[in-house]
Amino acid sequence: MRILLIRNSHLTPANPLGDYTVRKLPPSTQFKDLAYAHEHYDNSALNADPQVLLPLKHLREMVENKLIGELSTIVSFMGYQPNVTQVVEETIPAVLEIANEEKVNAALLVPA
Repeated sequence: MRILLIRNSHLTPANPLGDYTVRKLPPSTQFKDLAYAHEHYDNSALNADPQVLLPLKHLREMVENKLIGELSTIVSFMGYQPNVTQVVEETIPAVLEIANEEKVNAALLVPA
């Protein structure tokens, strides 16, 4: 089984209209290579333990223990997206395109 990890938070400049772009990260991404910033919630728990938003350590352990097959690309997009039409017409199709390209069997959505 190939798993796609979807998280709805990424580092982006402040934008009062939201950020509808979708970013891809390799499954080998290390926590030290990431930074988090979000104006709409307190980041202290995330800064203390990035696993709350990106459970890579747990998922990698599940792969090692053969509980899941492999991790696919990590898909990241901003959670603050007030324009629902733009989400439906742009963000969701972009995520689905990545899932189809990666030939995943399942997806894990980690909301923030």
